[in-house]
Amino acid sequence: MLGVWPELDFAISAAMYDPVSGRFPAADDPALKVVREALRFLPHLMFWPALLLLALALVRPTLRLPRRALIFVVATFALGPGLIVNGVVKNAWDRPRPRDVAAFGGTQPFQPWWQPGKGWFDNRSFVSGEASSSAWTLAPAALAPPPWRAIAIAAAATYAAATSALRVVFGAHFLSDVVLGALVSLVLVRLGYRWYRRDDRQGGEAWQRGRALIHRADPTIRSADMPKGDVKKVVLAYSGGLDTSIILKWLQTTYACEVVTFTADLGQGEELEPARKKAELLGIKPENIFIEDLREEFVRDYVFPMFRANAQYEGLYLLGTSIARPLIAKRQIEIARKVGADAVCHGATGKGNDQVRFELAYYALEPNIKIIAPWREWDLTSRTRLIEFAEQNQIPIAKDKRGEAPFSVDANLLHTSSEGKVLEDPAVEVPDYVFSRTLSPEQAPDTPTYVTIGFEKGDAVSVDGVQLTPAALLTKLNELGRANGIGRLDLVENRFVGMKSRGMYETPGGTILLLAHRGIESVTLDRGAAHLKDELMPRYAELIYNGFWFAPEREMLQALIDKSQEFVTGWVRLKLYKGGVHIVGRDSPYSLYDQELVTFEEGAVAYDHRDAAGFIRLNALRLRTYGARTRKLGG
Repeated sequence: MLGVWPELDFAISAAMYDPVSGRFPAADDPALKVVREALRFLPHLMFWPALLLLALALVRPTLRLPRRALIFVVATFALGPGLIVNGVVKNAWDRPRPRDVAAFGGTQPFQPWWQPGKGWFDNRSFVSGEASSSAWTLAPAALAPPPWRAIAIAAAATYAAATSALRVVFGAHFLSDVVLGALVSLVLVRLGYRWYRRDDRQGGEAWQRGRALIHRADPTIRSADMPKGDVKKVVLAYSGGLDTSIILKWLQTTYACEVVTFTADLGQGEELEPARKKAELLGIKPENIFIEDLREEFVRDYVFPMFRANAQYEGLYLLGTSIARPLIAKRQIEIARKVGADAVCHGATGKGNDQVRFELAYYALEPNIKIIAPWREWDLTSRTRLIEFAEQNQIPIAKDKRGEAPFSVDANLLHTSSEGKVLEDPAVEVPDYVFSRTLSPEQAPDTPTYVTIGFEKGDAVSVDGVQLTPAALLTKLNELGRANGIGRLDLVENRFVGMKSRGMYETPGGTILLLAHRGIESVTLDRGAAHLKDELMPRYAELIYNGFWFAPEREMLQALIDKSQEFVTGWVRLKLYKGGVHIVGRDSPYSLYDQELVTFEEGAVAYDHRDAAGFIRLNALRLRTYGARTRKLGG
């Protein structure tokens, strides 16, 4: 419009001019002068600190500074108001300012904006540097947290409009000068922001594969050390507790993305509807809140297959936490596909095993998924800072969550684990108040409890003759174990990430189930199959502990284990007494136990003692040969 009607430029400036005094009255107003002087320095107060921080980030790369944001802010100012406006255009155009034009008391002719001057003028009008600088303030405004971003942008736009208007009413610039000066910065800010927000993939999907390889090689590498990417929608594993609520708000403020919450009921014993209300309170749309009862799937498809292997990590740990993570991760990926999310997020810390378990599962199921691990990225490194963040963002904080927790707890239908703080010294006995799932053996009944567990093809199917679903059966065994003080384990284990940790585990039902399963296998498995299975068990348990549930080698071992369970059918009777579990009976229609073979009595098919002599001689052959050589050498 300014190009078609250059008279508009002239007319607006004429409206600001007083022909009687031969002045632009606003330029003589003391209050407006003060406002103008105050406004003109604001961009510099933003730019120079950003430049200093960027220099510091380049000199000290280990400092956790927002380098990408600083580059965006510094580069847009240096290129726009700096190089293009003041360095190039102003020097090339030589357009007289309104107050220097003959019609407004000056000596120069009016010059349309598109027409370069002839080098006769030093105090150039086209384009406006202050308009360009004030419009540039939209760059730092665009980096404000989402709750404040709209306000920050509106404030920056208002500031830019006021600064530009003052330049026109002062007779310092024509309208086209300020409009086109601001436009230079707006274009650069827009392009710069797209660069800031885009995925720095270095080759598209290859970058994502590289990122996955880095995490697999060293899961302790912070995500902050790699480009974040342009996340549009993320599925968060959300418990409704304080930590994951902080993560939820942090995702909204840091990534400015849509958040979908997923809460899994794995039998942890907590009411989950409060998680829905809390998510809604934090701005999550109802259609983006997923709460699912996964107890039956958890026991049927994860716990029972693991128990067919008699899996125990380092010979003791029943893998209660480890086996829960693959299911949560699987459902997160499924929900991400359903809602069109391009990222998933978990709340595991940067020191533990869970970060590895979640992320290996994510990558196995969706190789190019973006993963956000807040504990490896944010600077909320203390409980105090977490509480401050929660208070600043109106996140409800329960009274018992304000202080440092004496220990952390993870629970599901299989077990409860407690770690940290009061449990960190392995030389100190675990305090009684840590135990939440079992009675102490001393408080257990003085009379034993008997229970019979039925099995079909390696899986428990009944308790005392009553058929139960997998989750109901484990719940029943948990009740029996709790009442009899069964399933406590004080363990120092070797974490996958390289450190040792001390944990307190309560697995009442699982402890009963493991011994019962071994009991039914003792009469149904062939010796060679049973021994091979025991040899493979540590490797199978380690795969689960380290997070390789979806790895091909775990699936191969599972196929072998499941094959071994074809005839593991029958019942086992156990005695539960003051923390102890004892097998007192077992039987199977497929039992390999032959009483006539083991009896000392004579019988039609009794074992012939004379057959043992040849068996012993053959097995002793290598020992006799070795012994002869040793004797010959004088050993």
